[in-house]
Amino acid sequence: MGGQIGAEENLLAQTASINEEKNDNGKAQSESGQLNSIKQKLKRYHQSQDKLAPLFGDPEQSIDTCYIRLALLTQQQFQQQKDKMINNQKKKEKIKNMMVIKKKMENGQIHWIIH
Repeated sequence: MGGQIGAEENLLAQTASINEEKNDNGKAQSESGQLNSIKQKLKRYHQSQDKLAPLFGDPEQSIDTCYIRLALLTQQQFQQQKDKMINNQKKKEKIKNMMVIKKKMENGQIHWIIH
């Protein structure tokens, strides 16, 4: 990340120096060419950083090839999804607790007392 910032700062410094060198002698064409060159360098640099880390010897992949499903939800839909997840989690915890109690009953650690 630090290298990226340093590279960007160098390119921005080059851009600033080009702007300082600007004068009315018709150097606008060369300045435009230099700015385009710097923009292309920045673009190539950022494209080179646009890679996913390879896992287990897989070839590198561009982040552009990854499919991420995005959905825009209303506040009500979001709350419904959140409530559903919380209820599911509570159900799982309840089932887990019941399994623990059943296991303890089978091992004789818990005895039911009927009044």
